[in-house]
Amino acid sequence: MDSCPNLIGQVGSVCDDGNINTTGDVINANCVCVGSTVDCNDNDPCTLDSFNGTICVNTPLTDTDGDGTCDLTDGCANDPNKIAPGICGCGNAEPGTACNDNNAGTVGDVINANCVCEGTPLGVDCEGTPGGSALPGTACDDGLSTTGQDTWSPNCVCIGLPFDCLGVPGGTATIGSACNDGNVCTTGDVYNASCVCAGTVVDTDGDGVCDANDNCPTVTGQIGSACDDGNANTGPDALNANCQCVGPIIGGCTENLTLSVKLDGNPTETTWTLLDAATETVTITSGGFTAGQANTTVVVPICVPVGCYHLRVLDSGSNGITNGGYVLRDASSRRIIDASLGSFSSVSQINTGTNPNRSFCVPISNIKMLNNSCDRTNQLIQSPVYCNSQPGANGYQFWIYDAHGTYNRRVTVTNPTLVPSTLLTDPVPTNVNLNIRVRSRIGSTFGEFGPACRIKFIPNNGGSGFRSMEFSDETVASMTIYPNPNRDGQLTISMEGLEIADGANVDVVIYDLLGKPVVTETAPVAEGMLNHRMDLAGRLGQGMYVVNVTIDGKLYTQRLVMQ
Repeated sequence: MDSCPNLIGQVGSVCDDGNINTTGDVINANCVCVGSTVDCNDNDPCTLDSFNGTICVNTPLTDTDGDGTCDLTDGCANDPNKIAPGICGCGNAEPGTACNDNNAGTVGDVINANCVCEGTPLGVDCEGTPGGSALPGTACDDGLSTTGQDTWSPNCVCIGLPFDCLGVPGGTATIGSACNDGNVCTTGDVYNASCVCAGTVVDTDGDGVCDANDNCPTVTGQIGSACDDGNANTGPDALNANCQCVGPIIGGCTENLTLSVKLDGNPTETTWTLLDAATETVTITSGGFTAGQANTTVVVPICVPVGCYHLRVLDSGSNGITNGGYVLRDASSRRIIDASLGSFSSVSQINTGTNPNRSFCVPISNIKMLNNSCDRTNQLIQSPVYCNSQPGANGYQFWIYDAHGTYNRRVTVTNPTLVPSTLLTDPVPTNVNLNIRVRSRIGSTFGEFGPACRIKFIPNNGGSGFRSMEFSDETVASMTIYPNPNRDGQLTISMEGLEIADGANVDVVIYDLLGKPVVTETAPVAEGMLNHRMDLAGRLGQGMYVVNVTIDGKLYTQRLVMQ
């Protein structure tokens, strides 16, 4: 039986499908004569590609001007003046090129799109002269002596630029603009209505001597002038080299201090001096210790008026007080300077370095470091230290110093907590016996520093560096936060053993390491337990934080790590 009765041949027989772009034509299973398409495209836009039998034929397209670029891509095939293939021209000049149409009645002659040189017919100028030169933008005279660089405007109005105070047309030295009158005693110099550069004389203290020439610009008088420092225990008072009104102490001591000195085997080498902090003049000096006081602790009574002082302990042997030291206390036995540990060579004092804050003042205040931040020898540098909060305070200043003079820094924060590791500039040293004191700020006024504690910071030992702390030794409740470290922002705070009425709310505040509150919430207590869930997602970034819970005036805290 014939598989393809309508065709000459059977399935698979050679045939001709009539398409010059195919080859290997045969009858397929559907009795259709088909072949394989031959790709004769040479990717040249200037050829017509086809398949002729058994070969590819690439026929060049028309190139009218014979420049090697076919008309299809030339774009200027019929332009005898073209400059290059595809770049049409007007002989030796392109449209827009300046030319001369030899017509005196036109200006701005250029080759137009039709390769014709033509210009714009002249009209009447700004003075009414046909073909005149008084055109917009050209010079004119507006007849005013107060202007210069006059020109015709687009509307044929003669307009000039006003002269400034320096005679420059359109200049910036205008009335009211800044200038320099050359007088060091003035500030805010400007040109006045008469174009005179003048400023305001600065004499802060009103003594007739301008600040620039005044040795003491903020107080009335000059260095050495008599004044009144307001302290009845000093006199005669005068302005010192720092323009401070000070005077030597004249008696009337009210502050009873004690200096306890633990002496070594060479007590005669040790002396001490108490200086007035403002003048650095000697207030009291010791007569020295005796040989019979070797290896004993001697308590020296000191009485001074209310004020600020600088204690300096000296050792003539330049080897300090071997295995000894000293402590300065007030009448209530509160420490002001604790130099009982550490060592020095010839001079022990709260040194200035780059910080002038080395003096102490009496009386001292009651604000103090909390027990868990006082007299510690293993305080992690990454862990916070705390002082007792003060009602109405808007800031706290922590004073950390080495009584022997190697370190001295004061840091002001907004909350009664400080993380020493955050102090990147002039960082707190580790493994050094330091003193730490604190004072509060109410409004813009600081109070006096409270008593001193010893503290030695140590580096992180590789653990988290966090530990739970309680603000009261009487507190028995404990706080747990989890998960910590925290990744998804879902934090649970759990506490038990709370002595507080059911339904009462407690304050939960999260601080960053700079002491700034970043999250504040309240949470209820039920059956002596707190179980509060916080959604911190999107509220806290990665880093370390402090979680504080306040219950009946008692503060509980833990470190939180957000990852």
